[in-house]
Amino acid sequence: MTGVGAFIKALVKRLNGEIPIKTLIKRWLNVGENFSRQYGCFIVPGFCHLITIGNNVTFSKKCYASCS
Repeated sequence: MTGVGAFIKALVKRLNGEIPIKTLIKRWLNVGENFSRQYGCFIVPGFCHLITIGNNVTFSKKCYASCS
């Protein structure tokens, strides 16, 4: 998907509250190899440094990851 389609997809994700994984990694989220997430997955951005995601992990739809 390129151009306008990719822009619209990214915009819809942002409107749904999803933050790109690259942004979360810049905020110190620890992610292993082969991590993927499906549409509708939310990772709390406030405390990324407290969340560690291992290798070969997939987050399914409507997954909510936070720390307590």
